[in-house]
Amino acid sequence: MGARKRVAWLGGSALIASPALADWPPYIGGGYVYSQVWGDAPTSGHGLELTYGQSDPFGGLAAVLQHDWYLDDSTRLALGGQVNGPGIGLELAWSRRDDDRGTTHGIQVAPFATLMGTVYVSGRFVFAVGDGPHGDERGFAIGLKFPYLLGDLNVGFGHGRPLRGPGGRPIGVRGVCLPAPVRVALDAPTRQALGAAWLEDARMEHASVATFERLAGWLGALGAPEALVREARRAAADERRHAAACFDLAGGYLGRRYWPTPVEAGPTAPPSLAELAVDSLVEGCLGEGAAALEARAAAAAATEEGPRRALAVIAEDEARHAALAAHVVAWAEQRGGDGVRRAVADARRRLRLRGRRDRSAPTPPAGGPTGGWRRLASRPPGPRPAPA
Repeated sequence: MGARKRVAWLGGSALIASPALADWPPYIGGGYVYSQVWGDAPTSGHGLELTYGQSDPFGGLAAVLQHDWYLDDSTRLALGGQVNGPGIGLELAWSRRDDDRGTTHGIQVAPFATLMGTVYVSGRFVFAVGDGPHGDERGFAIGLKFPYLLGDLNVGFGHGRPLRGPGGRPIGVRGVCLPAPVRVALDAPTRQALGAAWLEDARMEHASVATFERLAGWLGALGAPEALVREARRAAADERRHAAACFDLAGGYLGRRYWPTPVEAGPTAPPSLAELAVDSLVEGCLGEGAAALEARAAAAAATEEGPRRALAVIAEDEARHAALAAHVVAWAEQRGGDGVRRAVADARRRLRLRGRRDRSAPTPPAGGPTGGWRRLASRPPGPRPAPA
């Protein structure tokens, strides 16, 4: 194998592997393209493309497989990778063109642009490697791409009551995502930042549906009053509405439409009464209570009607969920006796110690990961408002 061909194989392999190295949500996409080729063997034709990659709202990496059928009865297969940002990107791939005359291998370089994430325009340049009947190529491609046919909608983990799997690890959200019109008149960086924040909220709310459904099952199995079981199921319905509102707002900023798949909590044995009480204290009283305060403060600061309405509903519901958690703690203490009371008292003591440490720590910069602007859907990152 010649030196140029070895470079092509090594470069293509690195790009194909690159999506797995990026700490971004994965996706699968596809598309149709029409291409025109000039050079030693000019022609035109149609093709299909499949991509697998990882991205956030600002860019990403993807492995690309392309297959073209040309009017001169030749075919082209390309395998490589692409790096992309908002609206633009670059493909680098190994290319193989075949017909009755023989096979030509080459290195394909293709800068491209997309409009609304769907309309695709690309320049294609293929540099032949070794001898082949087709030689170097230059041309263009235009088509339709659907870059998020299937993907992981998990962007991060907010506070509230997340769904946790074995070992306490949060469970992510997957689903289908397709391009849609942008519904907000803001500059692109602000839209992308706010869309990512609302998408994080949507993922958290969607996963919480299964959390409360599982809680209802646990309460029933442990013999809790029917009123607590009903409230847990009502909370699951609340989270389903919250998720729908947050996905809709995120899609308006990002120019996408989301259909998350249901999250299954899986069969798990009910926890002990002490474990249930401590979990309800930490994830429910504290987590849901903090979420209610943050949503209330953000609703008061929001300047757009849609986000303000959604946040007001979320604040009211999350406060009710925190109250449900307090009722669960009280019932578990009454049912479990001194052992449960000691576990809850110990958890409260640890939380107070952690609170004192947090208050003595330096204040993080506004707009940072804990800057609190996550739900301020009508503003760019900025100082967090004081809870009402």
